[in-house]
Amino acid sequence: MTVALLKSFEGRVVASHQSALVLHGVPLWQADLSTAHVCRTSTNHTRHRPSAVIHPPVPDQPVKTAEGFQTVPVAQAVVQVGLYPADDSGRRPSMDSLIAADFALQQGFLSRDALDNALRQHTHHPGIPGVRALLKHADGRHESPGETRLAHSMRQLGFQFTPQASLPGGRGYRGDFLLDEVPVVVEFDGLGKYVLATATAASGTVAAARQNLAAEKRREEDVLRRSNHEFVRFTWHEVGNLALVRDRVGAAVARARLRRPA
Repeated sequence: MTVALLKSFEGRVVASHQSALVLHGVPLWQADLSTAHVCRTSTNHTRHRPSAVIHPPVPDQPVKTAEGFQTVPVAQAVVQVGLYPADDSGRRPSMDSLIAADFALQQGFLSRDALDNALRQHTHHPGIPGVRALLKHADGRHESPGETRLAHSMRQLGFQFTPQASLPGGRGYRGDFLLDEVPVVVEFDGLGKYVLATATAASGTVAAARQNLAAEKRREEDVLRRSNHEFVRFTWHEVGNLALVRDRVGAAVARARLRRPA
């Protein structure tokens, strides 16, 4: 639908919001993909159709995707996706802004300065405080949507950590999160980050993902034998359960403290 709109308007609109992010290959989570979003390039007229919304133009120049489709800048789309649309309860999918920002930063086609500028341009939007509060934590070291969500949960619980930290004795192995005060490594287990890494493969993607996951577990066992770190793992369906994250990470912290030499 988005591509059809771009072609039918012949340069008078560019893709925006989640539609722009999809065209750039950016992963999302809860954003509504049943509606295409575009912004006009000149006039301020808006239009709502059952499956498409045409928004006013943004102040920045459009950019092109790898396939040559014109979109608003990625920074604009990252902010837009968390602001619109809200569901029936008024809740906006703000976490998609953070998931998209982490991925775009990690891939190198979004800068912190561009993101801050896009936030300033939406200062008067009623949903901007929540999006701004999330995006101040945007971090290109998170390598999957699951890691982004898990990091958010741990921040809410007050845990301080370093993403993608190198571990001693692990032959180059990195932990998704290393707590700052105690030797506890928190990992996100999920096929998603491996599938993203192998998405260009014509076949065998899931099999390759499973092999990568098994290999990571074997590396973890080696690290455990060489260091005094405690490990905690969470799956996609667990990362948003604050009580579970608090209890499981808290138990690992307690074990790590008991293992410390007197």
